[in-house]
Amino acid sequence: MNPETKRQKKQSVLQCFMLALLSACFLIAANTIFHSAQWITGEFSNYQKHKEAFLQSSAVNTTKLEHRERGMSSCLLVMDDNHFLIEWLAYHYHVLPLRHLIVAVDPRSRTSPRSILERYRTRINITLWNDKDYYTANQKEREEAEYWAERKFGSDIPKSLIQHRARQRLFYYHCMQHLKAEGREWTLLTDSDEFLRINYQTVHQVSNPAIDSIVIPPISEEGSVLTFLHHNQRNPAFNISSSGPCLQVPRIRFGTVERDNVHVSAHNTIGINASALQTTRFQTHAKSGNYPLNRISKVLVNLQQVPWEDLVPVESIHLPLRHLCKRRKLHIRTHQQVLVLQHYIGTWQQYSFREDARTGNERSAQSYQKAANVAQETDDAIVPWIQGFVEHQGLAAAQELLKDVGEVPVVSQVPSVNKTTPVKKSLAAKEPPAKPVRWLLTDPPTPSIQLLPLAATNQTKVPLVLAEGVESVEGDDEIAPPDKIDWDKAFP
Repeated sequence: MNPETKRQKKQSVLQCFMLALLSACFLIAANTIFHSAQWITGEFSNYQKHKEAFLQSSAVNTTKLEHRERGMSSCLLVMDDNHFLIEWLAYHYHVLPLRHLIVAVDPRSRTSPRSILERYRTRINITLWNDKDYYTANQKEREEAEYWAERKFGSDIPKSLIQHRARQRLFYYHCMQHLKAEGREWTLLTDSDEFLRINYQTVHQVSNPAIDSIVIPPISEEGSVLTFLHHNQRNPAFNISSSGPCLQVPRIRFGTVERDNVHVSAHNTIGINASALQTTRFQTHAKSGNYPLNRISKVLVNLQQVPWEDLVPVESIHLPLRHLCKRRKLHIRTHQQVLVLQHYIGTWQQYSFREDARTGNERSAQSYQKAANVAQETDDAIVPWIQGFVEHQGLAAAQELLKDVGEVPVVSQVPSVNKTTPVKKSLAAKEPPAKPVRWLLTDPPTPSIQLLPLAATNQTKVPLVLAEGVESVEGDDEIAPPDKIDWDKAFP
């Protein structure tokens, strides 16, 4: 074969190879475009399906705002805690700012939050749910949730407690779906005795104003939490964006030991009864490392970053997004996070009023006695919120929004939720604590006023204590029943 023929043959082979390569590239590109179009269509269809299911439901009673303000959202399950709810609403309306709220009322509740929620009808978009809106509507879903709760926490606990655990998880699941369908972003999953704020001590310690572009609004400024998140979400010093859509927030338990409180006197002079507010009255709390008292962390969720397929029935109210919440330690110290939740126990009258399903198991006179008398550290960073709230709302409006705050209603007959387990006595009977406890002036008279010894402020790290046979506390909203906690380690 002469050289010219060889050259032509090589060119033909090369041309065939190039043609085959181009054909393959074309097929790959066409396939990619086809599947991308399918994915986009599927996502849009999925969004429309959920939007219709959650926004057009006639069973949901929603108060619409004439002018929607951009703000944060929250899911709140309540039961006989109006005395906390009044302050919780005012505080988060100002500090977050809370603008979209879904409230579910436990069917065993003897009081209704409706009149309190009505105060915010022109301020917050509020949706009020009952059991049929999320818990009893789907029988299979409910049975699966109760079966899961029984397996997780044991079949020997009362039926009411199993339903409580299942109700929590289904409520968070449906609430997040509803808020995502409405296009909401940051959503707080917490209780009415927990108050979210910027962790100013940690933020100032880890940031360097000389080199970092940071915004740290004071708590007295309206919307301080959202302002902080939006301006600092990608700041490497705070490590917020790396947490994904689930931002774990540590809780700090505040007791009822009172110091000479200049804050109460100061705010009383501006027309606000600060002695009725948890956030201005109490400043003593457990140390960050005291896990038996502080309990497990909660979360702030960015729903815009959550795909629809990841919104499934919640396994853990502390890690509500199974695939997106980082499986890091559930017990984290305050210096590990730029936000913190202040968790208040309240007075004995407030604590014992609610017929909680955990009464006699995780809630008892003993557990109250220990938690109420904690005074390992002091923190008053939250106090200035009330000054900002009054300045922004005006004194008359602030007084109206805070009307009856902290007051516990008188109920003629208090049913027990543990009738099937008589050994677990009701707290509503005001059973005396096993040891003397300091009673506050607002509480019923008692012959005992002795105060337990206070814990030292310079103690070392407290080891984690679990219930017998428990290998992990992941998914539980309590570290252990009071009779399983080593209180000598909690209170060195």
